[in-house]
Amino acid sequence: MKMNNKLIILITLLVSTSYIFGIDYYDRKETKVRTLYEKIALPDITYTEISSTLRGIKEKEELKERDLALKHNQVVHEFAHEYSCSRLCTQVHPVHCESEFIQEEEAMEIRVTGSETETPYSLSIRNQKDLHYNTHYKIMIQGLEDINQIDHLRNRSLQLFKNWGVKAQETLYFKGVMRGEKDKGERKAIVNTVLNQLKAKKTGYYQDDVHQDTEAYYAYTKFIKDYVLDQDNTKSNIQISFSYNEIQGETQIIIALPFYNESF
Repeated sequence: MKMNNKLIILITLLVSTSYIFGIDYYDRKETKVRTLYEKIALPDITYTEISSTLRGIKEKEELKERDLALKHNQVVHEFAHEYSCSRLCTQVHPVHCESEFIQEEEAMEIRVTGSETETPYSLSIRNQKDLHYNTHYKIMIQGLEDINQIDHLRNRSLQLFKNWGVKAQETLYFKGVMRGEKDKGERKAIVNTVLNQLKAKKTGYYQDDVHQDTEAYYAYTKFIKDYVLDQDNTKSNIQISFSYNEIQGETQIIIALPFYNESF
């Protein structure tokens, strides 16, 4: 009898431990944004904005209004959770967002804008008829004050794309400023430091013909999964851009992965 009791206690402990470990493993949070930030947090740079944008297209998908409404509710529900929430959290959280529905002749679009000031986000899901109906998905997260929350919303976004059966393409960028005008030697030193931190090799260089102080360095690292190919089929997934703001007296820097597709 005593042996049976000991066996029951042992089995109970093993099951409990396995359950707790399983929940802990399931609930692990990827911290890609924080990891990158810590690698590129240089003393001379004051970061002013961090952004993660996920895009994807699902071809031959025709949505009805109720389908867009369902996806809208899924996003609002997921993004209402906080960083401290478990992935198994069932608590109802207050929602801080504004929504807009757009109806056109051969297209429908839902837009959601998170109104939380520290980590705002925007979503657009557009179903339109080209040769056939396609759905264009885009989620953009911005912030700076709470990097953990950026990671949290990014992870939730990736899971939403997976649930929707959409392959997500991501652009991450870190915008910052440095006091004064940095010369080419100082800029190269910053580039080399960042590339060393990310275990990357330089692949290219660009300088604006008109504004000589605007330039970009390109590199490739295995640390980042996504990449782009240039005309010579060379892989790149890091872009470090510089420009000088005479009015502010600051050198602006953008570190983007895999690239920055907007004006500097």
